[in-house]
Amino acid sequence: MYQQTIRPTRKQHRRDEDGTRRLAGRMVLCVGELANAAVIERYFQERGWRVHLAESGIQARQLVREQRASVALLAEEATDQESGWLTCWKLLHESPKTRVVVLGSSHAERGARRAEIVGAERYLHESESAATVYRALMA
Repeated sequence: MYQQTIRPTRKQHRRDEDGTRRLAGRMVLCVGELANAAVIERYFQERGWRVHLAESGIQARQLVREQRASVALLAEEATDQESGWLTCWKLLHESPKTRVVVLGSSHAERGARRAEIVGAERYLHESESAATVYRALMA
């Protein structure tokens, strides 16, 4: 007799070490001058994220559109003519549903104020651990 395999209809979610559910997604990481970019990239990949690296703000905006990324992590100081702030502003006008976090070396209050002006969800200091960046996005 023929036996049919029943597959689950709900999407399976992975769980973090502490048991919390994690939802994997697509992210663009505009590295700029970030020293811990490789650590952040690896941390998110280990949690099921597809991470696309961009070397400039222009490339980051292009990758967000092409890959339909839900999150963009932008370096405050980019390697091209666009700062992370300008890239954030342009990105949110082109792809308003994208969650943008800016990483930089500015004072926390000053960075948070700039993030609010350009529409970024959050500003984090570049020395923050990959786990802190991850928790900030999952909050």
